[in-house]
Amino acid sequence: MSIFSKLKEEQLLLSKMVSLVPLGKKVFTAAGIDVAFDMSRGSGFCVIVVIDSTFEVVEVVNHIDRVDFPYIPGFLSFRELP
Repeated sequence: MSIFSKLKEEQLLLSKMVSLVPLGKKVFTAAGIDVAFDMSRGSGFCVIVVIDSTFEVVEVVNHIDRVDFPYIPGFLSFRELP
């Protein structure tokens, strides 16, 4: 089985665990996450920003780590999520 087949199989398995339903209540906090890559150093830089219902920043955290998984279109989560 190729690496692409294994990744696709895992994606399909994980997709069955996703549940999209209305929240049914007011949201008081939300978070935004992004990752940038420095391929010359083989690292990724992640930032998470949490805001409250007035859009005031509650918390900001960041993390730099080595990125070992290659860029493969369609499988970005395997690179960014760890």
